Amino acid sequence: MTLKQFKFSSEEDFIYYLRELILLVHKNINKYEEQVKELELYIEEHKLIERPKRVISPKVYEDFRGRLLFTSNYLLNAFGDQADLGTSYQNYRKAARKQNIKLLDLSDEEQAELNSLTTSRDWSAHIPASIFHSSEERANNLRKKGPITYPEFNKFQGLWLVSLYENSYKGLQGFKKWKNILMREYSVLTDEPCMIVPFSIDVREISDLEIPEISWLIQTKKIKSISEIKEYYNSNNQT
Repeated sequence: MTLKQFKFSSEEDFIYYLRELILLVHKNINKYEEQVKELELYIEEHKLIERPKRVISPKVYEDFRGRLLFTSNYLLNAFGDQADLGTSYQNYRKAARKQNIKLLDLSDEEQAELNSLTTSRDWSAHIPASIFHSSEERANNLRKKGPITYPEFNKFQGLWLVSLYENSYKGLQGFKKWKNILMREYSVLTDEPCMIVPFSIDVREISDLEIPEISWLIQTKKIKSISEIKEYYNSNNQT
């Protein structure tokens, strides 16, 4: 068994997987909502809707866009990733169907929407060839001679941020809807209501980095078994 792929051997494995997936989604939706709110406040403070000709610096646009895209792509992966080694709701449902685990009934419309999340995830996770096909140069077969040139914009029209906000807000509402579906899925699996309850810790210790460190060691085949993970924790706890 490879630890790169989650192995479902019992119903408890499905419960653990779905619980951890819900927590990842919940925390990242909270982060995404904060980022969308920050963008909304910036637009309001600078009156970018009332004054559509107002301009902003490229850095302002790219900073907002970069943060929002990072979180959005994480959430798209959590719902739509279908890679064998990926963690997602799509892969959960695929594994559950194979082992006759109780599943929430999705409508045809919901299933189509989940598949569209996979399409969006695939489009955002790599550079699609359609980007190259979409240029006027390609459409009209216009080969440019001379040096390879590209535009560097000194300013962006403020409406670029407004468009970014509108798309991000729409995405946020969609992610919230699918988080609720995940929680309903958990209730179907466990026959219990799904409640997410935070608790407070004053300081996050650096030792929390052990989890991504172990994950990386698994990916690079330096840890290959559960016993090696236990040994890792035991040795670190003794130091």
